[in-house]
Amino acid sequence: MIQAITFINRFGRPLRCVLREPELSHFAIRKVTGLGPGAATVNIHDIVTADGGYFGSARFEARTIEFEFVFTEFDGSGKYVPIEQTRLLSYEFFSPKSKIKIVVETDIRALEIEGYVERSEPDIFSKDEGIVVSVRCPEYYFKMISADGVQSISTIYGDGLFKFPFNNNSLTKKLIKFGELTADEKTELLYDGDAENGFVITIHFTGASVSTISIKNTPLGNSEKGPIGFENPSVAKMERYKWTDDDIREKFIAFTISKIANKLSGRLSGSVTADGNRIVINTNVGKKSVVLIDARGTSYNITDAMDHLEWLRLYPGYNEFEITCNTGGAGHFTIEVSYESLFTGV
Repeated sequence: MIQAITFINRFGRPLRCVLREPELSHFAIRKVTGLGPGAATVNIHDIVTADGGYFGSARFEARTIEFEFVFTEFDGSGKYVPIEQTRLLSYEFFSPKSKIKIVVETDIRALEIEGYVERSEPDIFSKDEGIVVSVRCPEYYFKMISADGVQSISTIYGDGLFKFPFNNNSLTKKLIKFGELTADEKTELLYDGDAENGFVITIHFTGASVSTISIKNTPLGNSEKGPIGFENPSVAKMERYKWTDDDIREKFIAFTISKIANKLSGRLSGSVTADGNRIVINTNVGKKSVVLIDARGTSYNITDAMDHLEWLRLYPGYNEFEITCNTGGAGHFTIEVSYESLFTGV
């Protein structure tokens, strides 16, 4: 169940509308449309010499969310608040053409989406005065808000346990853990969104010698669950269901350090794997790139220096990452992935 909807206007000022306590904001939400998955555009190509057709592609259009508000006249203490005052406040938050962020709080999660106010029509002469607001969202998906923000970060190789600057604050107790090495070459990441998404891979170098690195991602399927609707409980045993779509397959990235060094010869001072250097691979649509960033923050485009480059994706459920290199163990570098969990509806 939806508990509250918060609107953050172009100035960063929030308006929180609690569904069961409209007197707190003076905006009672009567109706909302556009929060669900909606309809997709599926392209089917006809075949002249055969019945039916074949699947070409499918996509979502931009999302439109429409709100119908009724203004309340009294606050929580029973004090009268003029309707005109609330109406003028609505102009600040729902000014046409202005950017707005919508945060939807449910019983189990908080999702957000950004859009632009398309329509804001107050019904001034109505007995129950209110306003109808339409918001157009260029990005169709909702994003989950975690405790640390929208983006999630996971270390899939190595263990970076501290970042400078730091202080120990003790001369007797061991308060700082400097690092751990791990020999794991495979790790699973549970992506909790319900729509596939790109992500950012960051490879942090430590100065140790390494010559080749490859990263492979294999979509495994959803979390361990049983089938639904069976009378016999023994049939509904827990198991992991795999993808049946042939287009969802493993992909990988591979590169050689010496090839990157040759490309950057004369421009990059020092080794590619020098301590503080990192390679950042962005697989998000519209932002795809591969860059080397040195310890001073200078970026170098190395997309054409990759031995093999496929734009990896995160799929709902478990994703298995396999890291291979020419070294005997971790400690030579650390790999982090950062991503946003996308949802087709609230």
